[in-house]
Amino acid sequence: MNRFLSPVCMTLSLAVFLFGESIACGGDTLNANDISFLWPLPTDSNAAALLISADEALTNGSSIWPQADFDQMMSIARSTAVVDGQPIVFPANEGIDTLHSWKIAGIRIDPSAPGCHSSIQAAFGETPQIRLVVQPIRLETGSKFRIHDIAAHLGFDFSTTPGNADRVKFKAIVDELVAIKHAIQAQGVATDEKLGVHPGFANPSVDLTGKLRAFLQRHLPHGRLNTIAFMGIRRPEPWIFFVANRNAAGDFEPLPLRTANGSTAIQFLQTDPQKVRPAPTNSQFGTFGVSTMELMTALNLEAEAGLSPVSQLGRKLKVREIPDVIANPVLSHVFNTDCISCHTESSLRSERALPPAGAPLAAEGPGSRPEALPGDVWNIRNFGWGIGSGNGEKRATATLRVANEATESAEYINRVYLSPPQATGTAPPTAAGAITEPEGVSHALTLVMKADGPIKYAALKAKITQLQAGPPATNPIRIALEKLEKVHFARFVFIDESETVMVITTFDDDFDAYLDLFVDNIGDVFDLILSHVKDAPPLPVSDHREEFNEFVRKHDVPAVGGLYSAYPKLRATDIRRQAEESTD
Repeated sequence: MNRFLSPVCMTLSLAVFLFGESIACGGDTLNANDISFLWPLPTDSNAAALLISADEALTNGSSIWPQADFDQMMSIARSTAVVDGQPIVFPANEGIDTLHSWKIAGIRIDPSAPGCHSSIQAAFGETPQIRLVVQPIRLETGSKFRIHDIAAHLGFDFSTTPGNADRVKFKAIVDELVAIKHAIQAQGVATDEKLGVHPGFANPSVDLTGKLRAFLQRHLPHGRLNTIAFMGIRRPEPWIFFVANRNAAGDFEPLPLRTANGSTAIQFLQTDPQKVRPAPTNSQFGTFGVSTMELMTALNLEAEAGLSPVSQLGRKLKVREIPDVIANPVLSHVFNTDCISCHTESSLRSERALPPAGAPLAAEGPGSRPEALPGDVWNIRNFGWGIGSGNGEKRATATLRVANEATESAEYINRVYLSPPQATGTAPPTAAGAITEPEGVSHALTLVMKADGPIKYAALKAKITQLQAGPPATNPIRIALEKLEKVHFARFVFIDESETVMVITTFDDDFDAYLDLFVDNIGDVFDLILSHVKDAPPLPVSDHREEFNEFVRKHDVPAVGGLYSAYPKLRATDIRRQAEESTD
């Protein structure tokens, strides 16, 4: 064994000093409750005052929510976030304009926004985030206090460039989360349960608020706050949502949402027949997209939703299945789902008495604790303090959507940042919704194509031979395959007698996501190949993904009896990691 401490162990040794607990190196894994912290409702004004305030100082002298950014967002809420000519209206003398009144109700750690699945990463990249849910509380005399049904979602990015994760900084975040988990376990608190109020808050000796306050002070440097989602209410309704991103000038600028007219705000009403204005225009599966707006007004839940056939089902979606799609982070994310659909998935599921999601639309994960699920249609909180009953009482809320996201995020952190040993022979966790087969996590592709005549066959063979003969450091195919980290083996085969060219690979996980990654990284190589073969799809493949996928499926020759693998539960990344460890 190396006599020097690894960087991970050095970080955890620091955590021992900080938390005063013994921490073991290696084999650590996190679950949904280790990366999602939902505070219980404060019991009185004294408890509310002890919560983490948005104006608390960081180690660099800034504050969690800088005052200038807060003032700008409040200005946007009063002017730019307007629907039907009417803005959000904040009641006077309630402390909402005071930054100190805004308290952290929840913290979420996301290793890859907008999603962890490879198909989403291929389109949008990988941006780790710390997300804070903050809500204003008015502290009154005595023990009285009031939690307002208003919230802001602060997104702190940890990327080197847009869409490229700063894995060094995020690894430090992960290591401290492991340390916090160990400190909680040392006090007899288990976290491996359904998502809801974090179990650590039930034990005062844990001092979870103190640990999380120190965690934020160390990991929220100035300039990382780049996205703010905001929800306010114009009493008694509607609720108004808007999102703002930091622009090149350093200011927050409201973004057009997924609406028919490109509005920068969208509103939700309970008593208005239209329910949502302007109408959302999502595009998960077809022209009309998926939205809970259709579920709000549908009389027949078994009717077909207004969508094209869904590839996961081989048929059109039923209205009752809409919440299943929205709760699945592989199928829905911020770039194809409107704010209101995401925030009403669980409350409408409860109101319409819908059964739990079933395969293939279900996301893997333990879900939320029953007491945390919104039982009232007026509760549109995803993770925070929402309305708990018809009399306006509040309850700590965690929706199924958030539970699925947290489970997927924890699995991704374990696989990418913690890499637990595979000594037990069990497969590493997969992203929710990923396609796996009984024999293992790897799959075969045998793409057989006929050249468009002898001249094109000879030209293609010469070009591929020249490309493959170059140094590995300059070979674009090898460079792309190294970047994908999903391919075990890949080769080109030419059969002169029949003027046939084959692309043969063994890859991990989802087939469609694999093709998307190929298009994004070496689409030009496929353009070269397909320009020489018969019945080729339209080119370039980057502009005709569906046609390219259909072509590959049509010309993929399946193996007889499936794929044999000597290591059916190990991905390419696992094998490479174990090989590197064996040489240490």
